[in-house]
Amino acid sequence: MDTVQLALYGGLLAFAVAVVLGLAAGSPNLWLRIPARVIIEFFRGISLVVLLFLLLYVLPQIWMRNPDLPFEGLIRNTFLLGVLALGINYGAYGAEAVRASLTTVPKGQWEATTALSMSWSHKMRRIIFPQAWALMLPSLANLWIHLLKGSAIATSSPSSTISLPS
Repeated sequence: MDTVQLALYGGLLAFAVAVVLGLAAGSPNLWLRIPARVIIEFFRGISLVVLLFLLLYVLPQIWMRNPDLPFEGLIRNTFLLGVLALGINYGAYGAEAVRASLTTVPKGQWEATTALSMSWSHKMRRIIFPQAWALMLPSLANLWIHLLKGSAIATSSPSSTISLPS
């Protein structure tokens, strides 16, 4: 049951990360596009096992050395860290699926939104994203299956915590 919970929560987080980063990576604004590309490439380049190791073993070391830092309870929750690792890692892969599907919307649709003087957010919400949604569904479904398989690596009890010495 833990694997299914990790997959569901991780999948929801991955979808949110994928949409936000995918839209930012496809944005004409350089201040959105460049940081999104850096984040996507970083988390696509790091293995899920390495990310889990960093979150579960390295991150608590920071709180052991600096006890005044906030969110110590969140750092101790291994289930939450597993969801975070799955969501960020697979969200970065999903962001590429979102960005790629946005680029496959026919050029005439983009030109029509420009001719109608639509703002970027309005054209995304009303015209482009609904068309891209049908194109990104197969890729996102495939990534969710990979996330389900990857959640077995991160399986832990929702109530398990890391004990930090005081």
